[in-house]
Amino acid sequence: MICKQTLLHVLAAIKSTFIREFFCTTRTLHLEMKKTSNLELFFLPFDMLTRYCIIVLSNKQIGELIYIAEGKGMIPLPSGFLPVNSSTSHDYSSSPEEVFNEEEPVLYLKCKPRHILDVDLILPLTNEAKEKALAFAAQQQMSELEYRRRLITGTLESSSIRVAIALLGLTRVETCTLFNISKLKTPKSILYTTELSLPEYFYIPNEIYIPQKPVNKAKGLKPPNKTVPDGCFSVPLKFVPLTPGRYPCKILLTSRYDVRLYYIEGVVDHECPEARFKFETPAFGTLTQNIPINNKTKNKWKCQVTIEGEYFFGPTIVSVEPGETVLYPLTFKPLLECEIMGKLILQNEIDGMAHIFEMKGIGKKPVALEHIIVNCQVGMLEDKTIMVPNHTKTMVTYKVSSDLPIVWGDPHITIDPDSVFPYILHINPRKRGIFKGKILFSIKSGQDDDSEKDLDQNEDEDEDQDIVPFFQKSLSELSYKIHEKDLDDDSNLQVWYYLEIHIHPGKPVDVIEMKCIAMESTCFEIPLCNSKEKILHVEVELSNPALSGLKEFELHPQECIDYAVCYSPASTGCRDESVVFQPDKALEYWYLLKFTVELPKTTTMPEIHCDLGK
Repeated sequence: MICKQTLLHVLAAIKSTFIREFFCTTRTLHLEMKKTSNLELFFLPFDMLTRYCIIVLSNKQIGELIYIAEGKGMIPLPSGFLPVNSSTSHDYSSSPEEVFNEEEPVLYLKCKPRHILDVDLILPLTNEAKEKALAFAAQQQMSELEYRRRLITGTLESSSIRVAIALLGLTRVETCTLFNISKLKTPKSILYTTELSLPEYFYIPNEIYIPQKPVNKAKGLKPPNKTVPDGCFSVPLKFVPLTPGRYPCKILLTSRYDVRLYYIEGVVDHECPEARFKFETPAFGTLTQNIPINNKTKNKWKCQVTIEGEYFFGPTIVSVEPGETVLYPLTFKPLLECEIMGKLILQNEIDGMAHIFEMKGIGKKPVALEHIIVNCQVGMLEDKTIMVPNHTKTMVTYKVSSDLPIVWGDPHITIDPDSVFPYILHINPRKRGIFKGKILFSIKSGQDDDSEKDLDQNEDEDEDQDIVPFFQKSLSELSYKIHEKDLDDDSNLQVWYYLEIHIHPGKPVDVIEMKCIAMESTCFEIPLCNSKEKILHVEVELSNPALSGLKEFELHPQECIDYAVCYSPASTGCRDESVVFQPDKALEYWYLLKFTVELPKTTTMPEIHCDLGK
């Protein structure tokens, strides 16, 4: 009768294998006095069990030192996928190259909320990680001569040595069965049990049979409706997400001789945009919004950026490190008064997840591109160069207008795409003062032909005058009402500048010096003559209220008059005053008056007699 202890030893011997999982290439270890040394030990587990290794260090003088090393076989690293087959391309739109990362072997499955995604996972028949482990174990057990021979012939990882090591992993019973069973009874497939880390949303058969030869089909699997590559098999997987987000899942395949781990992650985009932004700025103004992009995953993001909507700009690629937040600068720069709807899409190259933001851009009435200040003198023509931009992608022709009658220039200019044009503005200062106005560059329309003819006619009428023709229409007459136009119509485009012209007086026609008495009125005359063939309407500016004269008058052609001026000073001293004549169709001219005001004559009062006390 066999005792229980003997039976346990027999069973242990039957289940035990001969495969080595601990390796050490060091045969001799040297220890210096009062020092330590390192012993390199390799542990290569072939299953998820605990293994022990006894290390004996022997020395004739001190005896033996015994160490026990414990090794625990953990779940293996994830294996890579091959391209998958999806039942509906509508649910799974990303290509395998876009959703699979070689550095991080994770397969990303893209799906819509509340949809069902059926996918056929394509897995290799051979576990590449186990094959490499078998080859490494074989190399560790080769003699130096055998290693060199196979290194030269390139057979260090040949199938023969991998099979030899794999046979060592069989028990005695399995070894006897393998070599004594007939070919007809050889198992055609290997049973694997499956385990999911997220079974609430992913479904896979509890047991799958992986064929040992490529020609065989997997037993109990869904019949493939597409061609499976040689050396592979398909496993049906169903993904049922409920809400948008990420669904990371681990798939563990375990058999008597093998263990595999695969990572998949379901990616479900939001049906609604994550955020909405409103941009409001004047035309040609720039408004930038920094949008935070937060990466809560453990993988680096590299997003391709797609911007829908005119006048929105931003970088085309965004990279976000794990656990960090990057501000994406989205810029809105309208070229005209408009209202634009847009969309910002950040497509992750790693997992295919899209982050969508909606934008609404409102371009208000444009403000002046520049405040131009010009200093000039009466009668001295002045030129000012204005750099007019064209931010569009097409050539444009601008019609030029201004509400200041003392400026003129080319009525139309043409500017190439994405360039600037130096526009020469001519200024004819006719009278002193500060003149404020605008110059407008608007898209030329067909209705401008009549205006051009009127302008030419006005120029012909003014040829006999000493002034230069000027624009006849103001900004209010030439501006377009943008909201009544089509937004795609470039005729809404306009650019304007604010003009501030400081005109200083020229030299006086004459200097009149006079002596007068305080508290008395002194009158004198200034001769004036109209040499033109048209009536001149003249306005008069007197520098001091003590001067009196006509504020305005008319001069007929070839008429000469004497303009009467009276000066009534109230105090003594020397003063400089002026009389300025400003004709409506000629240049301003003026006279400098130098007054010397003396004391008035003494007035003698008659002698008065009176009694004391009265």
